[in-house]
Amino acid sequence: MFEDDYERVIHPRRVGDIYLYTVRPGDNIYRIARNFNTKIEWIACMNKLNQQMMIYPDQQLYIPFIPQGPMPLPQTRDSYELYF
Repeated sequence: MFEDDYERVIHPRRVGDIYLYTVRPGDNIYRIARNFNTKIEWIACMNKLNQQMMIYPDQQLYIPFIPQGPMPLPQTRDSYELYF
């Protein structure tokens, strides 16, 4: 009876992935965050970067990555309002 609830508490659903990324010459935090669809703040927090967010070639960074689903379609209106 309680086994199902116990499993749910101990094994939460996975939200995203964490990649180990090796910094290449010319990389910066902004570009890395954009390429992995994540936030600069998350990368800085996971890697304990200081305020200058300095990174160096061959440095390894943990990159949190949350896959995105398809973009939602824009809402359409069924009204024909005229503005004068």
